[in-house]
Amino acid sequence: MANALATDTMPPAPDMPGPPPTNAGGPSPRPQPQNGLVQQPQPPPAPTHQQTVAALRHFDAVRSTWEKIAKNPEFGKSDLKKAIIDGASKLVADRIVKPDQAVTMLSVVPSNPFQQKKWVAEQIMHNQTAETMVLDHHRSAFYGTPDQDGQQASTMDTHHDDLAGLMGHYKNG
Repeated sequence: MANALATDTMPPAPDMPGPPPTNAGGPSPRPQPQNGLVQQPQPPPAPTHQQTVAALRHFDAVRSTWEKIAKNPEFGKSDLKKAIIDGASKLVADRIVKPDQAVTMLSVVPSNPFQQKKWVAEQIMHNQTAETMVLDHHRSAFYGTPDQDGQQASTMDTHHDDLAGLMGHYKNG
């Protein structure tokens, strides 16, 4: 799981200013100006309170799973794939990760202990990056807004639906 919320996805690099790349006579990959203005893609909508709570629950469970493995004295010295599988199984049992996501994640776990150490460290880093991104996005959208009474709370029963709604915000960026 390259990202704490989705498999094999990383936030894209920001669009860098500069001349558009040339395409040997083909169409330009950048949007053409209309009436002197370039149409910019719209940013994803901010996550709702419910989606943010689900994301925080997800990030906390994933973080504690990987940190438990990282604290093992044999970490980086012995093959801990069984512990990684057990951790992923617990995430599935706790309804934090869907079974197909766990299978996809486990299919890329290396067998070399040093590579496993690197892989777990990357999972922890991606988890922290995703958590910071979601919180910053939510905070910037709702800064100074009081909590809304009557909003539906995120629960374990709605966890996957809440995360699916959140991931819908970030599919294209």
